[in-house]
Amino acid sequence: MDLIACLSVNDSFVMKAWADDQNAGEITMLADGGAELTLALGLEMDSGSFGGIRSRRYAMIIEDGTVTELALEAPKALRSAVLRRCWLSWADFTG
Repeated sequence: MDLIACLSVNDSFVMKAWADDQNAGEITMLADGGAELTLALGLEMDSGSFGGIRSRRYAMIIEDGTVTELALEAPKALRSAVLRRCWLSWADFTG
């Protein structure tokens, strides 16, 4: 695994604060402030007055620029083989 990234519909300042708070130095934090990438991927959800357009929760594996696996969160539970694979790979990646 070359890179682990966390994408969120937030600005770069929020993403940096979140990374610092979570000691996430090994994770590349990506800000999608206007939700452009999230919308282009079709992974948006409208949370109404809670925050407007947000990103659905998902785990994605990209190999050589192609999405090879995508696991979308079912409401309140992301328990998929793809997520387990991502976490296991992350554990190997961080040593």
